[in-house]
Amino acid sequence: MRRYARRGAAGFALLGALALRPAAAARPDIMPVEDVRPGMKGHAVTVFSGTGTDRFEIEVIDVIRDYLPRQDAILFRSSDPRMVHSGIVGGMSGSPIYIDGKLVGALAYGYRFNKDPIGGITPISNMFAVGELPFRPEVLPHNKVRATARDGAAGWADAMLGLGTTPLPQRRRPDDLTPQGGLAPLGAPMSVSGLGAEATRYLADTLGLVPARGGSGGTAVGDAKTAPAKTWQGGDSVSVVLIRGDNAVAPNGTVTWVGGKQGEKLLAFGHEMLGAGRATCRSPTRAST
Repeated sequence: MRRYARRGAAGFALLGALALRPAAAARPDIMPVEDVRPGMKGHAVTVFSGTGTDRFEIEVIDVIRDYLPRQDAILFRSSDPRMVHSGIVGGMSGSPIYIDGKLVGALAYGYRFNKDPIGGITPISNMFAVGELPFRPEVLPHNKVRATARDGAAGWADAMLGLGTTPLPQRRRPDDLTPQGGLAPLGAPMSVSGLGAEATRYLADTLGLVPARGGSGGTAVGDAKTAPAKTWQGGDSVSVVLIRGDNAVAPNGTVTWVGGKQGEKLLAFGHEMLGAGRATCRSPTRAST
């Protein structure tokens, strides 16, 4: 079995040296949340089908002050026929939203049972603040027995002794993440292929993500290394590769901003995925259907 795994701690901001090269860009003109008013009109950029980006129009309903600690949320509606038909879905998390040509933030929230395309925006200033947090992978716990486990059935016992040091976050069921009603994070749909129902249920329970059956496990590792570099832009679909090969697991979202001195940074999702902060991980080109 071909195996290729990367564990990402990406969440509110997916930020780091990715395997696929983003386009270099300076920090864009932004509109502070203090300048946003009800009735303002703008547009969002996302992928509806395939790999090409498209836009849909939005109108600001109101600004929700202190939606989270030290963070406001911007409520909007869309009259785009595609949004009226399908509503706001999880894979759109991170779609950049502009007003008067200025970046306001990322599509990040919605109503679980709402029939109208009404959503919430994370202000871009909050995403930049998370992107500036220090990257400290050395503080993550590691399984101390991984390199010394015995072969065969005895290895299972060794692995069980190390369960308390797993680098995965504490087990969280999707419904436990947002116990309150109303506006809530859209979540990151997790594409899963090559795994049975029990393994899929375990992953969803452990990671707190909603699984969605995807396609094949993708190309072999050797093919991935020789593939041309991806030039990223705001509105592109992005996947965070957790497992790649005969089995594949990858949460999906949308790129909000691309930048850095050499185009080495991405902001994505607009809300937590596996926690808030910076991450260095691989991401393939993602096609939406």
